[in-house]
Amino acid sequence: MRTSNKRIVVLLLAAASIFLLSRNCWAQFPGMMGPMPGANGPGGTTVGPPVNTTSNNLPSGLNALTSLPSFGSFGQDKADVSSKIADAQNDEKSKDPVVRIEGLNEVATIQDPQVDDLLLKALTDPDLRVQVRATDIVGKRRMTDAVPLMSQCLFMRSTPEEEKVHLVSALGNIGDPRGTLSVMHFLEKARDERARGTAVYALGEIGDRRARELLMRVASEDPSSQVRRLAQEALAKIDGELPRDHAPVAKNAQPLMTTDQKLAKFREMENKMRQEHLQPF
Repeated sequence: MRTSNKRIVVLLLAAASIFLLSRNCWAQFPGMMGPMPGANGPGGTTVGPPVNTTSNNLPSGLNALTSLPSFGSFGQDKADVSSKIADAQNDEKSKDPVVRIEGLNEVATIQDPQVDDLLLKALTDPDLRVQVRATDIVGKRRMTDAVPLMSQCLFMRSTPEEEKVHLVSALGNIGDPRGTLSVMHFLEKARDERARGTAVYALGEIGDRRARELLMRVASEDPSSQVRRLAQEALAKIDGELPRDHAPVAKNAQPLMTTDQKLAKFREMENKMRQEHLQPF
């Protein structure tokens, strides 16, 4: 009878030891074992102490994973862009021209159709300062969709002369041939040396051969030596003797390689070099 009782005590102690061991293993390696009864289940309690995922004792790979941003932060930039566009749209309705300009400045570098619409509207803003700022931004963004409207504004007598100079400069930055005739018309009517020089430079940047005859006349007859020199340079750009500062990307230009394509190209070169190295001399 005593022997039987001893066996029961030994079995109970063994069972208790296994239970305690399993608890510790579950707490330290929750992903290595299945869920235990009463552990984080319905009506249950957490077994063991919480796992410290930021411990310095973790392997380097796990530490790298724990340092990744949460999923919510990946959309932060997009949300910030949307917020800036919304603010600029609200600023557009302001009666204060300074506020409207500040709104344009906030979205000047954001590539979005909504920003393009804001800039197109601002080109015909009743305030000259807003018009000029919008024109400069459009030129830097090289918005080809704005060329017809800008050319129309350039032909209109009601457009202030200061705005016309900025329109000419922006059309030169964009480099779209659809702006050639309006810039030529402006050059023929311009009396100011600065305005003529800006128009000549713009025609050289556009690179349309329809402007050659007018530029040749300016290069030989303009009273300003500076304008004559700019006209000569513009002719050289049209003839391909000088590069254009704002030349548009060629239509047959090779597209940029993606990351996968670059890696594949690198592996191809690496394999080729390895094979050449293994070949006997």
